[in-house]
Amino acid sequence: MTTNRFVYRKRNPYNIVMRLWQPDIIETLKNILEPVGTAIKKLSVSFNNQCRTDFGDDETEAISDYACESIEGLLGVAFVVCQTHITSVVSNVKRLHVFFKAREKRSIAGFSDKKLFILRQGGVVVAGSDYTDIQTIDAFANYFKHREEWPAKWEKMKKGNPANMRDIILSCGGSCGSSGNLRTGAAILGNEDYHKVSVFADRLYKWHSNLYSFYSQQLKNEGIL
Repeated sequence: MTTNRFVYRKRNPYNIVMRLWQPDIIETLKNILEPVGTAIKKLSVSFNNQCRTDFGDDETEAISDYACESIEGLLGVAFVVCQTHITSVVSNVKRLHVFFKAREKRSIAGFSDKKLFILRQGGVVVAGSDYTDIQTIDAFANYFKHREEWPAKWEKMKKGNPANMRDIILSCGGSCGSSGNLRTGAAILGNEDYHKVSVFADRLYKWHSNLYSFYSQQLKNEGIL
């Protein structure tokens, strides 16, 4: 009688590192965004219903201003939630670069650990813009968080991150002084009805999956995976 002997196979450390950022959490992100989309839809329905009543122009304008401001805020929340996912992916990609360089004493051929490269790699260029959808989501999230810190005249911004965010927003049809920039951003990303914020999650998933595939293939090409 023969028995099969257990043979220990050393685990490839790159498999462990790559497993940390597998693109399998999209449903969690959608679940977080769902209440935001529901709230936006309720606001839109409520506004439309109230506009059918016999309110005067002043009352209707006040209701419209409230609804628009609230929708802007909720879209800002959705963009920031998505930005946390972007930050997580970028951080894990950077860790892979650090791990690779420490073990292999060189950089990953054809890839960069710079955030700009990561946000562009695997993303989809937004129509009429020079920027990817992921750069766009990231920019509108930063706009929502920091817009009160921006100068009244955007052209006065000094070179750096805020100016880069400004350029992305302008390329998407946003403008200085507009009260609807976040709605403009949502629309150019395919969410014209504003409540379909899961569209953002779908774009993140596609980018995340593409990045994961690109890096996995490159590591295989180098005989590491």
